[in-house]
Amino acid sequence: MSTRFLAARAALLIAAPAALLVSAAPARAEYPDSKPYVGVLGGYNLVFKGWQMGGDIRHDADSSAIAGIRAGWQLKPRWALEFDGAWLPLEGTTGLSYDVGVLWHITDGDWAPYLTGALGAYHTVGGDVGGDFDPKAGLGVGLRGLLAEWVALRVQAREMISDGHDWLGSQALELTVGFDFFLGKKPPPPDADNDGVLDASDACVNAAGPASTNGCPDKDADGLKDGEDACPDAAGPKSLGGCPDRDADGLKDTEDKCPDAAGKPTHGGCPDKDADDIVDADDKCPEVAGLPAFGGCPDSDNDGLTDAEDKCAKEPGPGATGGCPDKDADGVADADDKCPDQVGVAAEAGCLPAVMAKFSGAIKGITFATGKSTIEKKSTKLLDEAAEAMKGFPSLKLRIEGHTDNTGKEETNLRLSKERADAVKAYLVSKGVEEGRLTAEGFGGAKPVEDNKTPAGRTANRRIEFIVLAQ
Repeated sequence: MSTRFLAARAALLIAAPAALLVSAAPARAEYPDSKPYVGVLGGYNLVFKGWQMGGDIRHDADSSAIAGIRAGWQLKPRWALEFDGAWLPLEGTTGLSYDVGVLWHITDGDWAPYLTGALGAYHTVGGDVGGDFDPKAGLGVGLRGLLAEWVALRVQAREMISDGHDWLGSQALELTVGFDFFLGKKPPPPDADNDGVLDASDACVNAAGPASTNGCPDKDADGLKDGEDACPDAAGPKSLGGCPDRDADGLKDTEDKCPDAAGKPTHGGCPDKDADDIVDADDKCPEVAGLPAFGGCPDSDNDGLTDAEDKCAKEPGPGATGGCPDKDADGVADADDKCPDQVGVAAEAGCLPAVMAKFSGAIKGITFATGKSTIEKKSTKLLDEAAEAMKGFPSLKLRIEGHTDNTGKEETNLRLSKERADAVKAYLVSKGVEEGRLTAEGFGGAKPVEDNKTPAGRTANRRIEFIVLAQ
């Protein structure tokens, strides 16, 4: 067996798996279903055993170039029937080759390996061996690749057996490269649901839908396919799963307490114009920021009164004076108080009534038995007057303070001063003054008003003081 024959057979064995490997790339298109094509081919006809030409002359054909044309019909995407005719420039004559064959793609796709089988003849014209006609048959493999929908590249190796000196004793290997050109109008690409999105790109082939959802249904036309749309019957943004948000505040209408007025998610989607974290519907002052304790209304001076209720909104004050300052806490605003540093009554423009003035400060005339808390009888008239004055002005309170000089032990003086203050308080209560309006404290010798080194000073330091307080 010749070296050329072995090499050709090896090439054929290599070509088949190589074609399969090339065709493994992902398909971009399919071969047409029932469409004619024409083609051109060229290559080399490698003869291993020549066929007999010219009857008695017995001239053997040798290897030569080959060029030709073909016409075929793509019956199905993987099947084709074709005819090809080729020219072989042989020595001393011109050779023609005719074949009718069938082609079968091994795989689908735009690059497909194939098997082919053919029946035909070699025919010589001209020269000494003109008119010779020898039948032939062959099998082959090839690779066909769609470069575009209308043209395919084709590489083929086909072993042919023909008449030789012995019956069918000739062998040749046709190695060709060519192109097939598909004819006729391109059929429309498939679109099973007639939605304008081709099946190749349609994610829902049997259900019509727009291109924006890759051909899948979108009843509410919001750009989300129904299968992924949490609200398929009402249009909404993708960020909310396709559910509506009429006020565009980032909350679905079904979760929004105020779906027609934009608001923060932290407020349930309800508006808060003054940004005080109290929604307008619950805010008594929706135009100006305020505090939850005042229903969203402001209290600029933090005195417990809203600005709308506060007569002095920039200065803190008690409610009794409408929020205006009252330094002595007597219920009369400083602006109206003629005695702003002393507790008084409204009837006297914030000053103490004359009848009460004598009972403010150190009270002369209240005396006790020496070293005791027993009130001497001569003091009762003064205390009776004090009780009547207190009963006449129920808005006032009284703090009774007991004081001693520094004679004796400090602990003893402190106890004695407290007991004397308590004794005065008890007397006033006995005369009809409400106990809740009176307090009693003892300070011993801690708050002298004169020098304890003199008898007069010590006498002044032994005293009872009345401190008038507001109610």
